[in-house]
Amino acid sequence: MNFSRYSDGISGGLLLMFFLAAYLLLNDAEAGENPIDISRVNGRIELATGQVAGSVSTVNGGIKLASGSQATRVKTVNGSIKLHESVQVGDVQTVNGDITIGKSGNIAGSVKTTNGSVFIHPDVAINGNVATTNGNLTVSNGTTVASDLKAINGRIDLESTMVGGNIVTRDGNVILRNNSTVEGDITFKPRQKRWFRIFGFESFSKPHLKIDASSRIVGDIHLFREIDLDIADNAQTGEIIRHY
Repeated sequence: MNFSRYSDGISGGLLLMFFLAAYLLLNDAEAGENPIDISRVNGRIELATGQVAGSVSTVNGGIKLASGSQATRVKTVNGSIKLHESVQVGDVQTVNGDITIGKSGNIAGSVKTTNGSVFIHPDVAINGNVATTNGNLTVSNGTTVASDLKAINGRIDLESTMVGGNIVTRDGNVILRNNSTVEGDITFKPRQKRWFRIFGFESFSKPHLKIDASSRIVGDIHLFREIDLDIADNAQTGEIIRHY
């Protein structure tokens, strides 16, 4: 028996296994550095606890991210988005659906829906805007929004919240309580054209602005329509400017 040839075969096999293992490890490292995008047209998408992904998108379906998961972007058209506790995401966007952000979430970009409400749990950090057209914005204590809050046809309710930009609405109530701060202005936009109101696209009731004694507005309050003001005597606000 030729032991030399047998030994060479073993050495060659071990070498092949070594290169194969190195290749797999390298691919795993690259996958970790470049998370895989998840995209589909129809159907719900869910990320498991601690899962890391790139862009997560669907057209007809909701998206749910379990606690501690990460994604560069979360987007759907027809569906709601739910982010559980301590999720890290870039932009969050849907057209027809609600958005819920769990406790201690970190959003590097903006949060936006057109027909839906946004619910933000305590201690969330958002680096961009938060906006809806037809829906409410509810922000819980300890949350920071670096830019603007917009709810054109819905209520904005802030509890112990810091807003680095402006608040904009037209038909919705705005409530600031429990040490909430708005660094920019609060603006109530003009009512829509008369034919919009005739066909029921606007509420006929006046919006309401309520600010408790512990909250403050660093900027001014711009009113382009009549609203009901309920501002506590000790609340800190800028000038109230009526443009109508």
